Amino acid sequence: MNSILPFLLIVLLSFSLTFASEEDLAITEVLDSMSSKAYKNYGIKPPPKTTDYTFLRRVYLDIAGRIPTEAEVRSFVNSNQSNKRSLLIDHLLDSPSYVSNYYNKWADILRIRTTGRISQNGGNYHFSKWLKDALQSNMPYNDMVWEMVTSEGHPWENGATGFFFRDFGMPLDHMANTMQVFLGTQIACAQCHNHPYEKWTQKDFYELSAFTFGTKTGTNLFKDDYYKSLRNEMRKSSLNDKQKQVWNQTMRQLFDPLRYKVEETSSSLKLPSNYAYKDAKADSLVQAHVPFGEMPEITEKKTPAVAFAEWMTSTKNPRFSLMATNRVFSWMMGSGLIEPVDNIPPEDYESSMPELSKFLEEVFPLIDYDLKRLIRILANSELYNSQSHPKQMATKGKPFIPGKRSIRRMSAEQAWDSLMTILREDIDLVQPGPNRTELQYEAVLALVENYNPTQLVDQAVEFFDENKEIGDNKQKQGIRKIYFNLTKEFGVDINGIRKELKRRTKVESFPPNFIRASELPSPPQAGHFLETFGQSDRDLIENSNQSASIPQALELLNSSLINYRILHQSKLAKKWKSNLYDPDLMDSIFITLLSRIPTSKEMAYFNQMLPSIPNNSIFEDITSGIINSKTFLFIE
Repeated sequence: MNSILPFLLIVLLSFSLTFASEEDLAITEVLDSMSSKAYKNYGIKPPPKTTDYTFLRRVYLDIAGRIPTEAEVRSFVNSNQSNKRSLLIDHLLDSPSYVSNYYNKWADILRIRTTGRISQNGGNYHFSKWLKDALQSNMPYNDMVWEMVTSEGHPWENGATGFFFRDFGMPLDHMANTMQVFLGTQIACAQCHNHPYEKWTQKDFYELSAFTFGTKTGTNLFKDDYYKSLRNEMRKSSLNDKQKQVWNQTMRQLFDPLRYKVEETSSSLKLPSNYAYKDAKADSLVQAHVPFGEMPEITEKKTPAVAFAEWMTSTKNPRFSLMATNRVFSWMMGSGLIEPVDNIPPEDYESSMPELSKFLEEVFPLIDYDLKRLIRILANSELYNSQSHPKQMATKGKPFIPGKRSIRRMSAEQAWDSLMTILREDIDLVQPGPNRTELQYEAVLALVENYNPTQLVDQAVEFFDENKEIGDNKQKQGIRKIYFNLTKEFGVDINGIRKELKRRTKVESFPPNFIRASELPSPPQAGHFLETFGQSDRDLIENSNQSASIPQALELLNSSLINYRILHQSKLAKKWKSNLYDPDLMDSIFITLLSRIPTSKEMAYFNQMLPSIPNNSIFEDITSGIINSKTFLFIE
């Protein structure tokens, strides 16, 4: 296929002195011309443009990750601006909702867990914060990937190190996941044998893994300079052996975060002892080498990990851009031009719109790997603004076909955030309080930065002199409490913050966990709405499940979230109770829940049913019925 790059450069240069949005609209026009060709190639009549109501709900769910409020619906529909769709897209991309929604998507891909054993090293907590900051600042995609792949240091120094901590102590698995996420290359089975279907060999896998094998996660706590000084000071103290033992046990636990560090080492990789192929010998050293493309240079100043990142994100590696644009396309359109999205064949991949795949691949570097601009280009396109095919349901692994846009089911996060939007209209402004991991890390860092080892040991000696008779466990608790109290003057008051969170819980209208999914611990506890509706367990890449189930139906029918909170505490519920006979309230229900007014057929049905429903249950019956309908949970 001939490159469209020269033509695209002319388009971009002609807009070089204008706003980026004008450039993006010009690129969208090129995309639309390719779509027109695709319709002809498939022999399909272009579908009509969506109504404002359908577009509004779709774009809110795709960019903001939630349905719009009643006020947002009315404001958009009543606007007479000819470019109101483009203006809305820009508004949503600059909103906190964008960060929340796209964090959920990337957290699923990068398997970020803030609960459970894997989260205990703190890497995932700081990784989560780093990712949100990167999305908020609109960090270029190639820079995001570069920072993750080349990251070093403690997680609180560099949150991107969480990328390595997620595969703690498993460098080979980490490389397999990296290739799948960023290059759409599933090479994992070559870790044990030559790939049965593709050209990858076991030797290829080990040569590739050699780039990052020397990047180690975790270090020996006893090698940390601060901790070594702390123990030396304790040895010289006047405490007896039993007291020193209690203190050492407490300090190992308290200062455990210091041992979690990503650092580059000189460790070399060998082929396994059972290597069975003739192209190399078992147990032989492996030299870093890439399986395709131009081999990056490794020098004294350029570590193997940096060389790998350079190769992977290079403009000379088209798979990097192809993979990213195909994934974003799948998010916006319901499926990728190439499917599966993360398993693109090394050669002769099949795209449902080859010219468009090539176009997006070449556009992405030219717009500086800007994810927001890529989304803007797609959201303004005729493909995105066209009606969904009424009988086309999204099917995993089935590529996008122009004119047959799929109807999709909300993700667990979209469903939760939409219900939260119905319940409380300040949802994008609500932030959770600090969690235990965050507070404990900050307290330890405050100690390290503001107290020398001698001062801390003196505090311990004073404590033991005053508390000689209490038991070991209380002594441990007492030492921790003293050290945490020392950090109050530096703004880390663990006990005080916990008390404040409890106080807020009592006085606020809603529980503290009624916030956006991106701000909740993940994966959630068993039985939580998000778990019931298929949020990823973050064990595998993109492991969410959008299949319907009986527990989901029961959740929508019987849960206190619906039957108590939304039906009695939401703004809509209060509005209904204040005026049972307002004829506009039916519009409010439909606009709030479905982002549109009721059809004449729906109004005729409800008018027929209303006489048989008691006035005090009209709202509950209609609202519950709509939430339990397919219409609510699906995106047209």
